[in-house]
Amino acid sequence: MIKDSLQKIPITVSLYHFSDRCRNVFKAANRFGFTFLRLLAYDITIKNYNKRIQTMTNMNKEVVFKMHLVETAPEAHDEYLNARRGQMITAVAIEDGTFGMYASHRPEDLTKNYTFEVFNNQAAYDEHVAADQYQQFKQEMAGVIVNDQVVDLEPQFMGHQDVALNISTPNGLWINIVQITVKPEHLADYQRVVTAQLENALKIDPGILAIYAGTKQGRPDDWVIYEVFQSEENYRNHIANPDHQKYVAASKDWIQNKQVDQTIGDVLVNTGNN
Repeated sequence: MIKDSLQKIPITVSLYHFSDRCRNVFKAANRFGFTFLRLLAYDITIKNYNKRIQTMTNMNKEVVFKMHLVETAPEAHDEYLNARRGQMITAVAIEDGTFGMYASHRPEDLTKNYTFEVFNNQAAYDEHVAADQYQQFKQEMAGVIVNDQVVDLEPQFMGHQDVALNISTPNGLWINIVQITVKPEHLADYQRVVTAQLENALKIDPGILAIYAGTKQGRPDDWVIYEVFQSEENYRNHIANPDHQKYVAASKDWIQNKQVDQTIGDVLVNTGNN
């Protein structure tokens, strides 16, 4: 399980909380069909929590981590987003092995979308794709989603607030998707430095809500890092931090290519291990 692999670091943060009561309502309502679930107003409260950061440094190899590059038909973004919102919220609410799901899009092109998914293990993923609500989502999206490229990732580092995220309305989050190709002779060096830097950033920076890093299966030199900041200001402060600058200086000669896509957060939901 993801929770068994986590190390806790004290921090104070204000976040959306996906309550146990809401989860139980979703599970009960699911008996009446997915259409009814879409109509539910899920329970969101905003509180200040003296919580902890959850980080995964000694990775549980059973964890399933996926990135989807989703292209939608022109003018279909709202239809896609409405369906995606219901599908993701429902999955995290009623599927015990689904840890988190995150959707965003490029600001300059609404047809270009990303989703990231984290499952406890392969059995949890298999259960998810076989679920009625996912099958209905696929049927509804016929003609809306024109391409869905799935990238399987080997988890290398995962850090997030130990408070459940349930964000599906317009927000000021700053979300980066960073894709890095590391020179083969420096793979071990880069892994050591980047995981140490990410763990330290979570310790000292309350503006970071989540950072997940993985390598593409069969391609250990290709890294994908998913970063969620509370705001652009938090992101700017992060990259100006001396510790981050030290990481950049140490790794610059090890990196062959780097691409950073800043995206707009649409849906971010997880269990928070609560």
